[in-house]
Amino acid sequence: MDLPSPASRGPGTVVGPARWLLPCALAGAPLLGAVLAGWALPPLGRWLSGLPALPFRIVFRLLGGIDAWWEVALAVLAGAGIGLVLGLSALEGRVLRLTVDAERLRLEGGTRDGAVPRAEVSAVFLDGDRLVVLGPDSFPVLHGPLPPPRTATADRLAESARRYALPWREADPYATEYRRWEHGRTPGLPPGADTLLDARRTALERKAVREAGSLELALGEHGWTVRDEDGQQYVRPLVH
Repeated sequence: MDLPSPASRGPGTVVGPARWLLPCALAGAPLLGAVLAGWALPPLGRWLSGLPALPFRIVFRLLGGIDAWWEVALAVLAGAGIGLVLGLSALEGRVLRLTVDAERLRLEGGTRDGAVPRAEVSAVFLDGDRLVVLGPDSFPVLHGPLPPPRTATADRLAESARRYALPWREADPYATEYRRWEHGRTPGLPPGADTLLDARRTALERKAVREAGSLELALGEHGWTVRDEDGQQYVRPLVH
């Protein structure tokens, strides 16, 4: 696929998460957890334990009984630890970093990351809050969820794509070609595709994202790709 020369060369453009995101996860979330555990939970526990017909009353009595300095210190440490875990969990799969230059696109932190030569990119678009890069046969070679703030990140992605004359699309150019998959009832599927899609559905139910990704690649080798919508799998043939 021949693309026009980029309108602007240079060292490339890096689009990543907002600068405040990582500090908030590493400092803000533990601090908030420490404050809540050491200052807010004890009086809240005392108030809740006095309510009639309250389930798990013993838990709230324990929280309300935090009074000694060492108990407060332990609660603060526990709250900080829980806050850190929750903050890092919120970042998981959201620290997407895209590097765009005249030669290639590189995606880091996505659900399918790596690098693809610029000349092999057939489309770049947003599918909801997910960035998708299609290869020459329309297979989604790279994709990943946008980090917050999503609107600003999406604007920077579109600007970078246009700067390097990449085929930015406002929507999936093949959206109308997807059809809902039903085992044994989807016309055109090659032998073995139903088995792969069954296995992928099971992997997604188990939250086995990497396994599901491997099955998507195997389906691509059969000439098809898949996407999810409202808990259902939709498939389409690749364009050769």
